[in-house]
Amino acid sequence: MTGDQNHVQNLVASVTPERIAQLVRELEPQQHKINRGTVAVEQLIDELLKEAGYDLSSRAQYERPLKQAILRAVEQIPDMSFIDGG
Repeated sequence: MTGDQNHVQNLVASVTPERIAQLVRELEPQQHKINRGTVAVEQLIDELLKEAGYDLSSRAQYERPLKQAILRAVEQIPDMSFIDGG
């Protein structure tokens, strides 16, 4: 396993239902009025990367595994759901 794969696995392991719920509660009030009640998966990915100290220019290698981890976490949060915006 390469160092990059280890970084991806460690970051994915940090995605828990509790962490995602917390991020959603923090980010949702920052949305434009028309988007209140929602937070884009991309915003969650960016926040997770920033918190872990990653440069957003390296986002591509983390996007798919983080999105999958976020979706799994959301499934475990009773009052949240994922809506595919296209």
